[in-house]
Amino acid sequence: MPVADLGMSVDLPKVKIRHAMPGAARDGAVVISIFRDGTIHLGDDQITSEELPAKIRESLSRGAERKVYIKADARVYYRTVRDVLDAVRSAGVENIGLLADQRMAASSAFR
Repeated sequence: MPVADLGMSVDLPKVKIRHAMPGAARDGAVVISIFRDGTIHLGDDQITSEELPAKIRESLSRGAERKVYIKADARVYYRTVRDVLDAVRSAGVENIGLLADQRMAASSAFR
């Protein structure tokens, strides 16, 4: 079941300047979502941070890009994000993208 179908969303942190990461939207991209309640999803599957290294290595063995994208809710505990980062690194991946939304400029917010 796709994460969007579960009725959950990740409220991404807002940044003034962002760098585009089009690879996160490509088929086969390794995307980890961390929700406000601390649940972790790899793609559509809910998993624990302990399960992440093996699942990431499995994805890489099927030809996924050696980059992992993380979508963490702005209100999630840092400890949870740190555990996910540690799990990704223990899978042998050092190229990690943190996804965020671009903050609207004050002048365009009221148009």
